[in-house]
Amino acid sequence: MRRAAIRRHVAKTIIDSIVKAVEERSDNEISNTINEISTYLEPYSYSNNQARRDHLRELCRLGVELWAYMNEHPSQWEFGQWDGEGSGMVFPELLRDNITVVGGGYSI
Repeated sequence: MRRAAIRRHVAKTIIDSIVKAVEERSDNEISNTINEISTYLEPYSYSNNQARRDHLRELCRLGVELWAYMNEHPSQWEFGQWDGEGSGMVFPELLRDNITVVGGGYSI
């Protein structure tokens, strides 16, 4: 269950701070997101700090791309609600014009 909680925290932080942003995030804001997640992961990490930060930077870059795709598309795209903590949800549903396109992801 710890892995699911870690995945959830990483996904939620990137979605909330980058993908759901009103305007595109600056490099400084993305670095702050990376720092926040990296600090959270420190006690659980077996890799070196730079490898973890490089991977987080790539995940944030994907978040920026998703933000751009969602904002440039003529349909309204949004993420659904997160289930409560401990639910096993690692990713919320994705909706286009209020219709579910991808269901929420859960970990067993």
